[in-house]
Amino acid sequence: MDDAVNNKKFQDKLDEILTKYQIRTVTGELVENIDEVPSCAPGTVVTDKGTKISADLIFKTAGLFVNTEAYQNGLGKYHVLFQSLQNSLSA
Repeated sequence: MDDAVNNKKFQDKLDEILTKYQIRTVTGELVENIDEVPSCAPGTVVTDKGTKISADLIFKTAGLFVNTEAYQNGLGKYHVLFQSLQNSLSA
């Protein structure tokens, strides 16, 4: 299967799952205060377009693949959600 098709399929499935859990995603904007934001913790990010987004949990990621091992120990109560996302995406 073509990479573009795989990428679209992955993004559609991820959007479906995140919406189910009432998780909002923002694309097309760059985080400007990344060094000030804690990973796997609550915080507020500011984008290059001036958007301020407060969140209960922030994942610092880039690209298509998340380093799952890096987050598993620090997720606490969010571990169940993370496992559900991981299982659904690999199906």
